[in-house]
Amino acid sequence: MITDEQNSIIDNNAKNISNQIGKEDTGACKEYQALKYKTMIATGTNIEKKIENETNEEQLNKFLESEILINKSQNWNKLSKTEKSNKIKYYVNNKAKNDYNLNEEETLNAKKYILHMLNRNQINKNNELNYNKESGNIEEFHVILFNENNRKFTLNKKFNPQSKKKRTPIKSDPKKKTSKNIGIKKKDE
Repeated sequence: MITDEQNSIIDNNAKNISNQIGKEDTGACKEYQALKYKTMIATGTNIEKKIENETNEEQLNKFLESEILINKSQNWNKLSKTEKSNKIKYYVNNKAKNDYNLNEEETLNAKKYILHMLNRNQINKNNELNYNKESGNIEEFHVILFNENNRKFTLNKKFNPQSKKKRTPIKSDPKKKTSKNIGIKKKDE
């Protein structure tokens, strides 16, 4: 416990230190300086520690730009929903509009339909479309077909993903090994 006498000595020492520091920090609060000194005496550590890992704005910008580039070069299933919707809009406005000669109304309907399928999680897997992760563009949808007769995009019900592995059933013996079956086999031998 700190007595009144020790407290007054600490206050006097804090004033002396604050006078020395006060030349630099004229606007500093006296109570803060006293608290800082008391904490230093009691714990042996300084309150104000300098930050060693402080970075400048240029390093921070470089880091953020590298993260953006890394995020852009991800697979389709790793992209966020907003990135997917932006890439779908770009695909419809550029590639689909040119390939299928879409007018403004058809372009708007195509965007609505494909974004609706995205919201229903029908365009989440990598094998449902051709996506070039280097350029960040959609090349073609496997699950969506363009119907030339009614000039609309429709769901491809015949799409069969080829990446699924065929599972072979595990062959098991028709007779399960039990103590009775093992006992019968031993008697036969």
